[in-house]
Amino acid sequence: MRARWVSERPHRPPVIAVTVIAGWWPGKYLRVSTIECRDEILAKLSKINGDPYYPYATQVFACGGADVDYIVGPKRMNDPLYQRRYTDKVEAEKGHRETVDVIASGRLKV
Repeated sequence: MRARWVSERPHRPPVIAVTVIAGWWPGKYLRVSTIECRDEILAKLSKINGDPYYPYATQVFACGGADVDYIVGPKRMNDPLYQRRYTDKVEAEKGHRETVDVIASGRLKV
C-alpha cells in the first residue's frame, strides 16, 4: 500500500510511537503502534507474550478513518497484520520508523 498521507499521533507511555497511514483507496487506514510490552494489561489486549528478551513490539492494524479517530476495534487488536519485536527502546523507535517507511513506500504488503 502506497501512502496518501502519514500522520504521527499523540500517545502516552507505555506506548512509544503511533502512526496512522492512509492508503489511496477510500477507508484504507493502517495504524502502526510501538509499545513496551512490560505493561501487563496492554500486553494482554495486544495478545503479546511477555517475553523478557523482547520487551518492545511494533504492530500494524487496519483501523477506522478520521471519523473514529483512527481507533482499532477489539477484534482487530487480537489479529495484527504485522508484528516485530525488539530488545531495547532505541531499537524499537528505529524499528517503528522503518516499519512506517516501508509501508508508506509500498515495499511491505499488509
